[in-house]
Amino acid sequence: MPIKSSIPKTFENKIVKLDKDVALIKQEIRILKTNHLHHLDMKINWTLKILAFVGATLFAEFFLLIKYILTNT
Repeated sequence: MPIKSSIPKTFENKIVKLDKDVALIKQEIRILKTNHLHHLDMKINWTLKILAFVGATLFAEFFLLIKYILTNT
């Protein structure tokens, strides 16, 4: 004779569904951590390098402008 559960069948089905949903969410988070964050990090680093280059160029141009103003006044 099988042992009857004290939980109704509908609740048992809902618990199983929620358990599957949690497992899928964990898998998606793992994928995001291992793959997508690395690509985002690479894009951010590339953008920072470009900004550093542009900033250094503007800084050098500023000094050239100051030199031009001081020598031509």
